[in-house]
Amino acid sequence: MAGGKKKKSISTLNPNVLCPFYRFEDFRNAGITCEGFLEDTTVRTKFGDPAKLREFQRKYCCTFAYIMCPLFKTIYKKYCEN
Repeated sequence: MAGGKKKKSISTLNPNVLCPFYRFEDFRNAGITCEGFLEDTTVRTKFGDPAKLREFQRKYCCTFAYIMCPLFKTIYKKYCEN
């Protein structure tokens, strides 16, 4: 990084998200944070660029197709095992 300054991330909530495991997004760093598959954890998915993040959101997070998301399927299992 030029000047030794670290780029700050900007995390936001997305009102269009339907997935119950979604927590927040960080467009500057092209990432989504979701509930983790272990108790009291989160999992971050980093994309190559913000356009890929938006594409993933449109495909899974913001539609009822979230049940087809690989992360959703894994996270959901922790509730089925109890």
